[in-house]
Amino acid sequence: MMRRFLFLTCIIILIGILSCNKKEKIADPEEFPVWLQQKIIELVPEKNLCQITNVTIIEYNGKKYYHIYCGIWSCMYCQLFDEQGNRPDWTTSEWNDFFAKKKDVQTVPACSKAVASNGHVSSSRIIPATSLCKAVACNGPTGTH
Repeated sequence: MMRRFLFLTCIIILIGILSCNKKEKIADPEEFPVWLQQKIIELVPEKNLCQITNVTIIEYNGKKYYHIYCGIWSCMYCQLFDEQGNRPDWTTSEWNDFFAKKKDVQTVPACSKAVASNGHVSSSRIIPATSLCKAVACNGPTGTH
């Protein structure tokens, strides 16, 4: 009798602990903040780039950051934004601290499966896009592209 009670108590505690550790995960790009969805549309206008573009959600110093990266871009962290859609304006030592302490929480495809499969963003969501060369201009830690 006591074993059953102890076993059930352990199960209940384990379930409680596991449920507390669950963070809200983004299942679909439609759940991104609106400004981030618009930025993705701007940066990935066509040419099947959706299929090779991801957004990594990063935690650093208690804040959330979004890193948009396409597999053909040569500049890492050039498209890094805070929760309000602003690029960090950090010194070299602040960038070094970011790289040392950041935690990658989740990586999500930048475009929904429907967009990625046909390579085009729905016309109802299109924002006038700049050319790819202008769209990926680097303002990241190295300042070059």
